[in-house]
Amino acid sequence: MVSLRYSPAGIRVINTLIAMDHGYLIIPVMIEKIRVPRNVYNELVMINREIHYSTDYPMAVKKAEDHGFMNAAEWLKQNEDLYRRGFPRGFEPED
Repeated sequence: MVSLRYSPAGIRVINTLIAMDHGYLIIPVMIEKIRVPRNVYNELVMINREIHYSTDYPMAVKKAEDHGFMNAAEWLKQNEDLYRRGFPRGFEPED
């Protein structure tokens, strides 16, 4: 079983439960957000309000272009893997 919560610093913490002979072992795993330029971050926040799954990457690119978010559109085209990793983790501005 996996549960997700946020720490005060905004870092996501996933608690993983491992079944043991006499109960469960809880292992917290810290997951850092993906850092992006601030202008990209602001546009990604707007786009991700309409995107529900990381597999919707092509839709994210299209929405960025359709809404005129050219910073995000260019970043998305050059960083598909980072977007797919950052979608569940979250994004934060570099500066």
